[in-house]
Amino acid sequence: NEFETIEFTFKNNDTENDIYLKPINIKKLVIEGSEKSGQITFSQLESKNILEEVYIFVFSNQRTDLLLRNFNTKKFQIVGELKDALLFINNVKVGTGILDYFFNEGNLKISTIQPLSDKSLLIIKNSSVGKAQINNCNFANFGKIILGSSSLIEIIPINITWCSSRNLISDNEKELKENYRQLKLVASKNEDIHNKLVFEKHEMHSLLKIIKISKGKFIDKAILYTSFYSNDFGLNWLKALSWLIGSSILWYTTIKYLINQREYDSSLIIDEIGKFLIFINPIHQFDKIFGVDPALNFTNGGIFIDGVSRIIGAYLIFQFISAFRKYSKK
Repeated sequence: NEFETIEFTFKNNDTENDIYLKPINIKKLVIEGSEKSGQITFSQLESKNILEEVYIFVFSNQRTDLLLRNFNTKKFQIVGELKDALLFINNVKVGTGILDYFFNEGNLKISTIQPLSDKSLLIIKNSSVGKAQINNCNFANFGKIILGSSSLIEIIPINITWCSSRNLISDNEKELKENYRQLKLVASKNEDIHNKLVFEKHEMHSLLKIIKISKGKFIDKAILYTSFYSNDFGLNWLKALSWLIGSSILWYTTIKYLINQREYDSSLIIDEIGKFLIFINPIHQFDKIFGVDPALNFTNGGIFIDGVSRIIGAYLIFQFISAFRKYSKK
């Protein structure tokens, strides 16, 4: 305890007793467990020292539990495969955190990981985080989170603030879509409705960008675009309502013009608004709103515009209801 050195490597321990490492000052730390079943603890609780590098090596045949807590480091990397041991990381500030070709089939717990600065970076590539328990972390505070070719679906989040579209980075749009899909499933599994909707929105936006440059079917592109513009993939009821009101005003005004009802009378404004609200209903009766029976009178195309407005209005009403119920949809 309370030693000082530039570089410290601890590996292949041959004891099942617990080992506690508490250096006063250190620049580089390398820890590797063994087949022994003891516990190695590294902590710098009261030290303001910032380590340059920390490397943790874990392998499937190792049984040594590793507890790392209360330290700051510019670079922190975990390498290998965790299977029959515990790796617990708590209260650590990192400049760059790296998981690359790391596979968790054991007991991985991460609590209170914080950025060392507003430019701090997390990199997760070619890894499977498994059923890692991640607690009390705010990933939105990191400058960048680079995520690629990794599995996150099984993680167990507790009191997490997820990364945002601002700081989540992937190598390409397809990979970014997959990352949002996985985060959506994690949120859904944990009944985190708000974040599920957020990640679903970003997933669909990525899909829209992918399909723009693909040679997919026209009908698929049309469905995606209409869903995006009408209610932002079922997540924006105000967008659907605005389209419904705006398009209905256009149809209503056009029909009034075509059937020569162009006079303005301020005393009839309230009645006109009432007729317009009835017109928004797709099952309205044309003759009762406009005072014209299309079976007996020439409408100059007004009845055609009315038919188009019913179809579009019914679609927009459905999109409005769908988005308005986003928190209760299964």
